Amino acid sequence: MKLSDASGWSESVAVAQPMQKVLDYKLSRLIMHAIGAVLAAPYDNAWRAWLAFPNECEQAMLIEGFLVIDLPEEVILCEHGWLQQKDGSIIDPTILVQPLPPGARVFYVAGVQRTRLEVAVLLGKPQQFPAVRSDPRFGEDGMGHPQYRAAFLAARDHCLLRARLGSPPKEIIFLLAQEPDANLTQEVIGGKLILETQGKEPSEGGGDVERA
Repeated sequence: MKLSDASGWSESVAVAQPMQKVLDYKLSRLIMHAIGAVLAAPYDNAWRAWLAFPNECEQAMLIEGFLVIDLPEEVILCEHGWLQQKDGSIIDPTILVQPLPPGARVFYVAGVQRTRLEVAVLLGKPQQFPAVRSDPRFGEDGMGHPQYRAAFLAARDHCLLRARLGSPPKEIIFLLAQEPDANLTQEVIGGKLILETQGKEPSEGGGDVERA
């Protein structure tokens, strides 16, 4: 499956990319310090990276996608935003704000890509990011968008894979602003699924939902 935009640039989606292979650490760290990146605001951090480093980020696209974070006792799937260059390298000041535990592994799964102009237009509207969830065509969880859904399913499957590598299997935690359809989250074999919607207390197997 391909993503494409008016520029003609396209990229394969639904692939979990290891952070150590795609993250531009040097530029991401420089931007993190320059803009005072905040852990809970990945989309805002990405936009401010564009503003603060226009030359370095001129050709970058903003990605609405997912992170898979493999920790010693659990695997976390969360909605996330970052910048991605045409060569595939990632600029993500957010991921470096808080040091990860030793042995942790992070994977990026790209969903929807947006140009700088498109993001500027979206910022002028009363909505929140990921913007795919603010478009009524795609539903409150954004899963009506084919690329966003494909990215979520790829991230979910990678969570399952990483969780099953543990002995005993690790817990799987979904950190989402809007709970997806139960059919997308029910296949958790040998692990424990916790749905934790942002802004609410975690609830095993689901619960109340509040938009981020």
